[in-house]
Amino acid sequence: MSANDSYTEAADLIKTYLRNHQHIENRHSLHWHLAQMLAMADQYKEAKANFKKTYNVFYTWVGGTDGKAWYYYAKGTVAFLDRDKEKFIRLLSKWPSDSLSEKNYDRMQDLLLHWELTYREACEIVRQ
Repeated sequence: MSANDSYTEAADLIKTYLRNHQHIENRHSLHWHLAQMLAMADQYKEAKANFKKTYNVFYTWVGGTDGKAWYYYAKGTVAFLDRDKEKFIRLLSKWPSDSLSEKNYDRMQDLLLHWELTYREACEIVRQ
């Protein structure tokens, strides 16, 4: 089984779970992980749709530092998939200064450092 097949299979399992469990508490997180599996399988269109279910501009207004950081991380991930480097850098520059030590900030830095790679390639390099 290829890596794409494994990620697609994982995405299918999460989709099934979401479909069969309408009132789950952690739906937001499951959409994030579904989007990650889809992006790892190079299915960017569907991945972006699911990433976008995990953030809202209101996070920057009422979510405090954590909400802002999440918004920039999630939206930045979509910008990476869109290959919109200008937007990605703009979002990264807005990152809350008191969250610079956060792992998601590090992930954004890693994506920028490996901009020429696919999402899967960039993630695999970072894991090594």
